[in-house]
Amino acid sequence: MTPRQKDVYDCIVKFWKKNGHGPSFTEIVEHTESMNSRSNAYRHVRALHALGMIYYVPGRARSARPLDVGVPPLSEPNSKRKPRKKKKSKDEPWNND
Repeated sequence: MTPRQKDVYDCIVKFWKKNGHGPSFTEIVEHTESMNSRSNAYRHVRALHALGMIYYVPGRARSARPLDVGVPPLSEPNSKRKPRKKKKSKDEPWNND
């Protein structure tokens, strides 16, 4: 684990113990001195998940939680969503003049 990953991990643990849910990427940036953008925070959260240090569900807000706190992980996001309906295409030209 790199020093920045350690900073992000410590931030997630402290935030989880204080608030009962994971921090947003913006909050990770605000509470970690080594971060300066949300994309960096996202990258480090993904790396921590790959290392097995945290549980994280992509696409779910505030889902980053440390595994050693003893909290069961969130359920996986529903993958049986109905596909979006496509807009009907019009056979008419853009200008109706």
